[in-house]
Amino acid sequence: MKRKAHITVTIVWFLMVLFSCQGDDEHLTFNKNPDERLSELLKMYRTDLVSAPHGWKVLYFPDTSRLGGYNFMMKFDERDRVHMIGDLSTQEAKGSDGIYKVMSTASPELNFASHSLITELANPTIVQTEARGGENEFCFVRESKEGDTLFLKGRKRGADFVLIKAQSEDWRKIDSYSAMVNLLAQSSVYSSVKYASSDEKCESELDLSTRSVELNCETKSGISATFHGIGFTESGIILNPPIKHNGKSYGELLLDGKHRFVDNLDNPEVILSSEAEPVFRRDDYLDLNKPSHYYCFPSYDSKYNSAHFKRLVKELNNKLTHYQYQLNFAEINTHDNSIDYTIKDMNDGKKYLVCRILFDMQIKDGKVFLTQTGAKGIKSTIELFKPLTDFLTNPEGLFIRHTGKFLNFPNEAYTFTSAQDPSLRMMTVIIN
Repeated sequence: MKRKAHITVTIVWFLMVLFSCQGDDEHLTFNKNPDERLSELLKMYRTDLVSAPHGWKVLYFPDTSRLGGYNFMMKFDERDRVHMIGDLSTQEAKGSDGIYKVMSTASPELNFASHSLITELANPTIVQTEARGGENEFCFVRESKEGDTLFLKGRKRGADFVLIKAQSEDWRKIDSYSAMVNLLAQSSVYSSVKYASSDEKCESELDLSTRSVELNCETKSGISATFHGIGFTESGIILNPPIKHNGKSYGELLLDGKHRFVDNLDNPEVILSSEAEPVFRRDDYLDLNKPSHYYCFPSYDSKYNSAHFKRLVKELNNKLTHYQYQLNFAEINTHDNSIDYTIKDMNDGKKYLVCRILFDMQIKDGKVFLTQTGAKGIKSTIELFKPLTDFLTNPEGLFIRHTGKFLNFPNEAYTFTSAQDPSLRMMTVIIN
């Protein structure tokens, strides 16, 4: 009985000493109340931002699984102002000022609190086609700091926001990022990813409007798809999440001397390159044997309308604007083998059929050939639409691909891609 009492007293004494020591440690470590500690933490985060003499290089992936990579240069000051430039296609990309806050809700965060270049991503307009509306976020929680790099995450959806301490010359390099975007915009819509160590083939579907790429890879069980955001640098691209192959991750690809993007310039394992035609050939072209009306709405900002095609339409609309018109749609009619161009009055919205191109259609070698046989309409109008007609009636034919349903409507959507210039692709919708 005495032995049990002795053991009990010993345990109680040990616990008292233990908790007493813990109390002393807490007093020594946390000798300030929570509000004071939070205030110091916010001050430290803010000091990190404003103390970079040349500001920060910023790479922003709005959605870690599919969308990406927007480049900014940012300079934060003590007056809660932030100056930034970026690689977006907007006038504000040349220089924009806004307000930022280092504040706390559940934890310290960086909040872009006013309109600025980065918030343009939540403002879809005709000139700002990169905008993705509510899929962006502008409140970021600090995750970690490694050397001169700050890693933040979006508070709601976990968007990646990385700041790297900049040098003065980085502000001039932002133009080279845009040059990399333009290089891809002028490339074929068809591209592939190949691996030096295997025969595996992947077809890559690039979407510059959301800066993302869909990889469709051939596996034993069929075609599997993965989605990656694309960020741009002066020497290549960054993929988020990285491509994974044979247990390794490949997040940065460099532009080599052959207009390819590779993981290593000397001995590449991963090679992303443009292709003259689709990697995986399908027989969707046979659908054009069924008489239908294929409508193209060029003003609709579909990812399937290539950047080069959008530029062609923009040049056409610039000419039509002089007469207060815009292109409304192009209808490819396989009932009577005709292409109708319809314009819309910019003042009252009325639509007019302005010219009709007649063609003969042939299907061969996995492509569709539309050969012009005549035209109806005013000669000057027919000439005005010639670049669009030349695209559709090019002598090397069109690749046709079925892309599925169109938005929430039952209409089937297809893409028409020029085999002569595969940087030109437009989306059509069947409306019967």
